[in-house]
Amino acid sequence: EMDLTGLEDMHLSLKHTLAEPPDSVIGSSKSTIDQCSRLPTTMTRHQARAASRIRRLREYKEKVHTPCVLVDSPNNILAVMSRADMAEVLSSCLAGVTTKGGIPVRTPRFRVVEEGEDYNVLSGGVHGLCDNKPVCRQHLADEIESAGFEYPLIAKPLTAAGTKSSHHMGIVMARDGLSRLKTPCLLQEYANHDGKLFKAYVLGDSVWVFARQSLPNLPIG
Repeated sequence: EMDLTGLEDMHLSLKHTLAEPPDSVIGSSKSTIDQCSRLPTTMTRHQARAASRIRRLREYKEKVHTPCVLVDSPNNILAVMSRADMAEVLSSCLAGVTTKGGIPVRTPRFRVVEEGEDYNVLSGGVHGLCDNKPVCRQHLADEIESAGFEYPLIAKPLTAAGTKSSHHMGIVMARDGLSRLKTPCLLQEYANHDGKLFKAYVLGDSVWVFARQSLPNLPIG
């Protein structure tokens, strides 16, 4: 068991400039514990705008308040902060993996839909601006259907944690629903899971697994 005597968990607000943090941010403690996974700290091509938050957090630790302890280093958690990166890593890890009976194991098919990706295919295959989003999304529907996707699909924000909006998801039951898609997002086949999912937390050699209520099973196809 870990000895947590004398440790105090404090909320680190990024509304303030970390170079000159107010007392309300750092408190009177000489050692601030911050769970970085609560911050939108994804430094990937999908979430590059969060780079400034990472830089400010590191500067606070290295230059302003060196006794500060970062329980979750940004370097260690970046891979699980972007749903797009997680999907790509898991998909590559499962390449060629099968069950003992020879059944292929894979992640649900997915497609990253970037912000402002709406386009219209003009003559000659040139992509141009599209003023009619439903028409634009028909091209996306054709693409995912040709790739073998099955409805329903689940649309997830690319940012996996750190903001309330990271948990705002939508279900696309049929291709017409793509016209109401909010981007950027990870568009993924919906896998029925009997309304239950399992959250695993790992700290050193300790592992905790909790069951959580989730979305119900939906008709496939």
